[in-house]
Amino acid sequence: VMERIFAIDAGGVYFIHMFVAFFGLATSFALERFNSARKAVDCSAAGSTRVTDTLAMIGTLFLFVYWPTFNAAALHSTTSHDRAIVNSYLSIAMSAVAAFLTVILIDPRGKIGMVEVQNSTLAGGVAMGAACGLVVTPVGALLSGAVAGIVSVVGYRYITPKLESAIGLRDTCGVLNLHGIPSIIGAVVTAIAIGAAEGTDKYKGTISDVFHKVADRSYSTQAWMQIAAIGVTVGFAVAGGLITGFIMSRMPNLPAFFEDIHEYTTPEEHNATEHGTPEGVVTADQLVEFNDKTADPNQEEMKDVNGAQEPKEEIQNPDN
Repeated sequence: VMERIFAIDAGGVYFIHMFVAFFGLATSFALERFNSARKAVDCSAAGSTRVTDTLAMIGTLFLFVYWPTFNAAALHSTTSHDRAIVNSYLSIAMSAVAAFLTVILIDPRGKIGMVEVQNSTLAGGVAMGAACGLVVTPVGALLSGAVAGIVSVVGYRYITPKLESAIGLRDTCGVLNLHGIPSIIGAVVTAIAIGAAEGTDKYKGTISDVFHKVADRSYSTQAWMQIAAIGVTVGFAVAGGLITGFIMSRMPNLPAFFEDIHEYTTPEEHNATEHGTPEGVVTADQLVEFNDKTADPNQEEMKDVNGAQEPKEEIQNPDN
């Protein structure tokens, strides 16, 4: 895509967001299709908690603040940097506004969901990744962010559940809605912005910086190349993902999904090991139960003492 088509992609819309999203989706699809036993594996631990939502929200705030600089980093001139930062901020800010409004309108209770707050608010940054260094105008940047935010929320609420129920495609982190679809939007926006420059001098003085090796192409030709890059990127991603998913499907399944204990040493397991791990412990619930049984006896004694003192005080002070 970069060496043959010379696609413009300052913020990694094609090479990062689009490729990785569809590669991961194809891998997940192949895993479920070629390993039917996965359907019987326990997934009861799936979901978020207040702690995980809080940590994810911290990450969202950092991404929201620094995404414009990520988009602008690959550009060379000061003019292109300024243009990229302004376009990115306008787009990502509008996606946040659009995401909040959309989720309130479509939610049956009119409430805001944490999934949309953590993800859909960033969709504008993805959508403006490739076009950030182009002359898209403030209105164009705002529209791109609004469309990306709305589509992302709709994807989380309707598309992802539908894909899982229809074809068994598990999209645990919603990469389709934050990276996949917004990256397609961003590629189309890039093509439109380049094609609209035909017959103008919008990039006078910065054309070699923005277009690099393709400065000798016409704007319309480059616009079609941007569209062609979508097919090439998605094609390689899906092919690679299907092959990877098939290979992974030949591997044995875990006893349960979404539980760290099967792959990592958890605090519960560490504590159980310190006291002598009981034979046959394989689940987090069993380890927690074991930790309760091996708790410090001094603490239990203190609880008993405190508990025994309370009724004595009531007897000694009947007036209270």
